[in-house]
Order: sequence, then structure tokens, then C-alpha cells
Amino acid sequence: MNDVDSVSRRRIFSRIALAFAGISGFSKLTAAPARMSAARSGSLHAPFRRVVTGISPAGKSVITADGPVPRVAQWTFSADELAQSPYLRGISGNEIWVFDSVPAHATGQTDRLLGKLPDGDQPAPGGILARIHRFEPGTVYPMHETQTVDLIIIVAGALELGLEQGSTIVRRGDVIVQNRTLHSWRVVGDEPCVFVAVMVDAVDSRRTASTPP
Repeated sequence: MNDVDSVSRRRIFSRIALAFAGISGFSKLTAAPARMSAARSGSLHAPFRRVVTGISPAGKSVITADGPVPRVAQWTFSADELAQSPYLRGISGNEIWVFDSVPAHATGQTDRLLGKLPDGDQPAPGGILARIHRFEPGTVYPMHETQTVDLIIIVAGALELGLEQGSTIVRRGDVIVQNRTLHSWRVVGDEPCVFVAVMVDAVDSRRTASTPP
């Protein structure tokens, strides 16, 4: 990877994290020092660096957190989960932020990830879940559907998006709008794929009053 790619990746991560934090951020918090913790700047390994902004007691915009997300938001899989779904061995990542509802409240005084996290892949009703994934080479995630509209940004590597009819390959810089449809993932090539997903709770507009759930 050349210096230009390294700089570009750092800028992508910083802009995404700052955008999420700015929407729902902190208020009236003491500014945290702009330092690195266990997460390295520009690293493509979990736990990923996350920068959170907020407002200082003096009313100025500041950085309130800079480093990995709380451990509770870092993904781990039990032995039973790995035995039942072996493909999970090739997956790592963490949550970035959660929204219970929109418009989001920008007055929270603690990290949103320290509260009640969504169970599995579904945000709270009317809420939003932002997360970042790393899929190792050879990973194939089988066909599935979540009750969400997903806005996905490919940060590194390439994925094949499989649907019931058709498929396509997405690469770094590509964006997907996943409209609550059955889909699968397959890493393409010998490099890991890293992507950010913003999952928005969604109703199934394909169903009508005469269609059973």
C-alpha cells in the first residue's frame, strides 16, 4: 500500500466517524485529549479507531473520545455460534454508534455504546445502528435478510453482493443501498474487505393490508 492509499484511508475513517458523532454526539463534556489508544490511526483491524466530537463546558466544539470503542461494542462469538456458523470465524468488527430514534438527540453525556445495545443485527424500532466490518479472504456470508435499509460504504477490498436474481462486485469507494432484500456476501480476491454499514430500521413496503406477514 502506498502513502497516498494510507492517507486516503485515514481520511475516510475520520470523516465517517466524525459525521456519525456530529449527528448524535455529546454535550457539555470535558474535552478528551486527542490521543490514540489500542486502536491505531488508519488501521484496518478491529477494534477500529473512533473519533467522537462534542461540546465543552465553555461551549466549544471538541473531541470527546479518540480510540477504540468500549469493549462491550467489540464483536465476539461464542464457541456455539462458531460451531453453528463457521463463516463467523472470518468476521470481526465493532459498533460505531446507535440511535434509538430520529431526529437524534445531541445531548447525551455518555458514550451511546455504553447503554443497551441492539440484539443482533436489528436496531431499535425507529432507530439506526452504525457499525464497521472486516471480512477475511475466503469469507462467504450466506443469504439472509435484516429488517433494515442498509447504507454501505466499501473502505477496502472487494465483495460480491449476491441477490436472488443477479449479483455484482463492489470495491473500495463503492456504495450500496440495501433495501431489506435477501442477500449474501463473498470476499473477492486475497485481501480482506472492510466496510461501514448504517442500518436503518425499516418496514417492508412490499406487504399490503391483504398480504399476511
